[in-house]
Amino acid sequence: MDKFNYSNGTLRNKLDVRNAEQLRIYEYTVVSRYSYLYLNQQRIPKSIDDLCKIHLLLFGSIYEWAGEIRDYDLAKGGFHFLEVHALSSGINHINDELKSLPLSIPINRKIYADLLNDLNFLHPFREGNGRSTRLFLQCLAAGHGQVLTYDRSQKDLIDALQRSDLSEIETLIKIEHVGGKELAFRKLMEKRNGL
Repeated sequence: MDKFNYSNGTLRNKLDVRNAEQLRIYEYTVVSRYSYLYLNQQRIPKSIDDLCKIHLLLFGSIYEWAGEIRDYDLAKGGFHFLEVHALSSGINHINDELKSLPLSIPINRKIYADLLNDLNFLHPFREGNGRSTRLFLQCLAAGHGQVLTYDRSQKDLIDALQRSDLSEIETLIKIEHVGGKELAFRKLMEKRNGL
């Protein structure tokens, strides 16, 4: 028996939804709602623990393993993420990167690209890494008075991340300097609402 998938390949979930498309639609609805709630709290992430909290909030009503760091090797589409024996070192590295960031001055695209690349390679969860990481980095940027968005298609970003092409990742990140945390969070929430 597969620990994560039903026999048809759909991820096992708390709702026992076995149709992948129905699960995708439900996930989208839940993640959108909880992303908005998280943004409304205006929390600034400081460590991988915060990424776990975000993942648990977004996916906890759907998956038993939400918010838990994986304890197995993971590959998708032929791309192998950080091996399980190196996860604690990877987590420590990212936590150190986060601690070294300036507290209130804006962060540049290169730093965001490095963090995004490192978080992608860490890939701490079975599913939902991209959505959790995106919210994590957007909240981090908001704490620096910035609105962080990704300009081109998700596929372009995924391809650049699989190649660890930092210069390409950097070009796919857009930063709007808005001058303050509250305004940055408000703009992110407006974008979530399509305003």
